Amino acid sequence: MTARIIGTGSAVPEQIVTNEDLSKIVETSDEWISSRSGIKERRVAKEENTTSLAILAGKRALENAGIASEEIEVIIVATCTPDYFFPNTACQVQEAIGAKNAVAFDLSAACSGFLFALSTAQAYIKGGIYQKALIIGAETMSKMIDWSDRSTCVLFGDGAGAAVVSAEETGVLELVQKSNGAGKGVLSCKARETRNLLNHESETKEYLYMEGQPVFKFAVKTVPECVEEVLKKAEVKKEEPKFEKVSKKEADKINKTKNKEKNKNTKTDKKKKWIPTAIVAIAVIAIIAVLTVMIVVSSDPKKSLDGLLTNLRSGNFEKAQEYLSGDETELTDTSLDEEAQKLLFEKLSKTKLISTIKSN
Repeated sequence: MTARIIGTGSAVPEQIVTNEDLSKIVETSDEWISSRSGIKERRVAKEENTTSLAILAGKRALENAGIASEEIEVIIVATCTPDYFFPNTACQVQEAIGAKNAVAFDLSAACSGFLFALSTAQAYIKGGIYQKALIIGAETMSKMIDWSDRSTCVLFGDGAGAAVVSAEETGVLELVQKSNGAGKGVLSCKARETRNLLNHESETKEYLYMEGQPVFKFAVKTVPECVEEVLKKAEVKKEEPKFEKVSKKEADKINKTKNKEKNKNTKTDKKKKWIPTAIVAIAVIAIIAVLTVMIVVSSDPKKSLDGLLTNLRSGNFEKAQEYLSGDETELTDTSLDEEAQKLLFEKLSKTKLISTIKSN
């Protein structure tokens, strides 16, 4: 078995911040931002937080997958911007969506968090520990951003994405994961410093720090290498993967069709459970009926048989009835020639010639 994504969901804050909005607080412009990043706008949390976005994305993923929250066995939330150190975000999601049968925990891997969550779910499923998982990537990066630093504030936003992962025959083929702790100097954000009764220094607020060029060079070099490696592991040629861009409306239509087919297949599977038994039973009955039909006739088998057949062939059914009396003698169908067998079975349902039919 492997992990297969069977449903997805997402959530973003209502507040939109455009490039024009940012140009009013830092020295930048829409042209400068979009030409370098392709970004035109981003969502920034005002009333929302990491937890609420994760909950909403999770609910939408469950709805899209068409399963109940009670079916989820593990919830993994990837975030580096939690609202609480504890309880973790995943536990708050568990309570909010009613996933009472799920274990829940967070993991922190920054930009690659969702992929780490997927690979963790994949390991659980391949190991036979869990069958269904809810994985969520949720961040409110806006609370870590220095909004006076144009090199970082234009790049980040807030939101959450979720996926329901199920144990299936087909799904994730291979995964490639790598880490490089040496990159701390070019992309980082410090946590709370040690401030206690022994250290009375005032705490300074830390923001996300990034050196854009080194990060960019690392990404354009490392990502293609990882793609090459995972394709090789999966034994898939670069020309094989095909992707088609569809609108949300089209995607929803596809998902609805898939859910209908899934429900139809479920009903068919239930029918299939009893169909083989029914077929076997019918076959056995038919074989028994053909091989062991016994006709009760008078004590003179030959006379009774000749008279029976003569009157059957002539259509004189009332006269034929006279030959079915006296002592009971069993005649199997093999005692009759082919023509007589055919005629007899054709008339069985239309006459009262047979006083007793015994089937073993």
